[in-house]
Amino acid sequence: MVDSILAVIVLILAGWAIAKNYDAKVVLFIAALVLLYSGLLLGHNVLVPCNNNIFA
Repeated sequence: MVDSILAVIVLILAGWAIAKNYDAKVVLFIAALVLLYSGLLLGHNVLVPCNNNIFA
């Protein structure tokens, strides 16, 4: 539940920053980093290697 609330807050802040004419690429990059880092802090496996290699 905490992760959902945090994601909504980050998305609202990112939308507000884009509406205030901040650079959208920078805002979305920072929002993605915040969401990934918060996922790590909350105990989710964010960067798990995948065993399904489609090129093998």
